[in-house]
Amino acid sequence: MAHYYQHSDLFPYRPIDPIWIIVYTLPSFIFFIIIQNYTTKYGIKQIRIKKNKIDETVLINEKLEHSSFKTQRQIKWIYQNTFLSFIHSTICGLLLFISVYQASEIFKDPLSHTNEFNYTLLCFSLGYFFYDMYDCLLYSPKNYPIIAHHIAVIIYILHSLIYTRNIGYTIFALSMEINSIFLHARRLLNWSTIFNKQYQLIFIIKSLNYLTFLIFRFGNLINAMYNLYIQRHRLTRNYLVFNITAVLFMGMLNIILFYRLIQSDLDIQKQKKRKD
Repeated sequence: MAHYYQHSDLFPYRPIDPIWIIVYTLPSFIFFIIIQNYTTKYGIKQIRIKKNKIDETVLINEKLEHSSFKTQRQIKWIYQNTFLSFIHSTICGLLLFISVYQASEIFKDPLSHTNEFNYTLLCFSLGYFFYDMYDCLLYSPKNYPIIAHHIAVIIYILHSLIYTRNIGYTIFALSMEINSIFLHARRLLNWSTIFNKQYQLIFIIKSLNYLTFLIFRFGNLINAMYNLYIQRHRLTRNYLVFNITAVLFMGMLNIILFYRLIQSDLDIQKQKKRKD
C-alpha cells in the first residue's frame, strides 16, 4: 500500500488494517436489520396506504397497480425502505458535521487526510448500503438504477477504506446524504395522514430539498471533477479513470433523480388543483 503515498501529501500516510472494515461495517448492517424487523412488527405492518397515494410511492422505473395484496405489500416495503433511508441519512448528516467540526484540517488535503472517526463513519454508511442493496434485491430486484448506484457507492467506499486513501474526498461525497434527509422527509410527509396538511412545513422541506440538492449533489460532483483535474498527478492512471467514471455515473443518476423530483412535485400540484 506504500505506493499510495505521495511526496505532495500534507498528512503522513497511516494505513488502517482492512480487518477493521468488517469490525465497523457488520454492526451497522445488523443495526439496520434490527430497525427493519422492528418497523415491520410494530410500525409499517399497521399502516394502510390509500389508493390515491400509490402514484407518490413509485420508485425509478417501477409502476404499481392498484389492488392486489402483493402491491400493498410492496407499497409498505417502499414506505419502510424510505423510512430506514431517512434514519441513515439523518444519522450520517449529523456525524458529518461532527467530522468536519472536529477535524477542519481535512479541507487542507482531503486526499491524504484520515482519522479513526471518519474511517468509522464511512464503515457505518457502507453497512447501510450493503443492507439496502440486500433489501432491494429481495423486494425490488428490477430496480436497476438503485442497485447500480449502491454497487458503485460500495466499490468507491471500499477502495478508500482498504487503502486508507482518499478518505477526505469520500467524506465529501458522503455529504450527499445531507440532501437525502430532506429528499426522504419530503416523501414521508406526502404519505403521512398527520403532516400532509402542514403546507408550511412541506414548503420548507421542499425548499431545503432543492437547495441541498444543488449544493451537496451537483455542487459535490462539480467539485469532484475540478479536484480530479488539478490533482490528477497524485493519482495512478487506473484510479483516475475509476474516479472519473464514478463521478460521471453519479452525475447521470443525479440528473435523472432531479428531473423525476421536479416531475413528481408538478404532478402533486396538478392533483391538488383537480381536488380544489
